[in-house]
Amino acid sequence: MNVTRGAVSKITKKLLTQALTEACQKDGIVFDVSNVKDREITENDIDMNKVKAGMFVAFYTGFIE
Repeated sequence: MNVTRGAVSKITKKLLTQALTEACQKDGIVFDVSNVKDREITENDIDMNKVKAGMFVAFYTGFIE
């Protein structure tokens, strides 16, 4: 079988894209903490019961708006 460098690169890119897509598809939650002003965010600002092992957790602060 004669495989060109371009074909290997294409196959590698496809496999890498598939692996990254599978790795990035997780359950997740975004906590809106935009009401927290002039202090640090604490565990009292979020419901930790909603967080499960392996989840992606993000915090919406509104800082960039």
